[in-house]
Amino acid sequence: MNKKNIVVVLFLLLAMALVACGGGEPEVVTEFVEVTRIVEVQGDTVTETVTETVTETVVETVTETVTEQVAVEFAGGGDTLSLVQNRGVLNCGGNANVPGFGYLDPDTGAFSGFDIDFCKAVAAAVLGDAEAIEVTPTTGQSRFPTLQSGEVDVLIRNTTWTSSRDTALGFDFAPVTFYDGQGMMVRKASGITSISEL
Repeated sequence: MNKKNIVVVLFLLLAMALVACGGGEPEVVTEFVEVTRIVEVQGDTVTETVTETVTETVVETVTETVTEQVAVEFAGGGDTLSLVQNRGVLNCGGNANVPGFGYLDPDTGAFSGFDIDFCKAVAAAVLGDAEAIEVTPTTGQSRFPTLQSGEVDVLIRNTTWTSSRDTALGFDFAPVTFYDGQGMMVRKASGITSISEL
């Protein structure tokens, strides 16, 4: 890359930085840039000075909207992995009311379901014991404050991952484990085959 290109690239980076920091009324910025170009001609060196004028209009409008706020104190920063290993138990925030995912089994009195199995998998990986879990049932309203306060180490329950939650709550969302959708079920004997027949 020749020196002229380097100077132009640096100028563009400077211009982008100025645009990113700008605010208020639109403003016209005029910059004078001196560019030195070195050209080699059959062993002789010729130096040529070129002056370029660049005029740029910068317009910036910043609008910020906060749609979700949760007022709780965050647990102290610390190493969650070390805390769990020292305690010997994984405190898992779950759901007690969604059969198949997280529910209190009436026959055994133990938490069961898909989400609980993920808690057990984490406990097995971290502690070497899949049964070393304590499940704290949470609701849609209590799940985030329970995790933020440090009452649970991990939240594994039905929770939709949105961009506002990803940025506003301060959590590290794990990979998606379930995709939700809508559907209808009817008794086979009803003969209904489409939603328009309901």
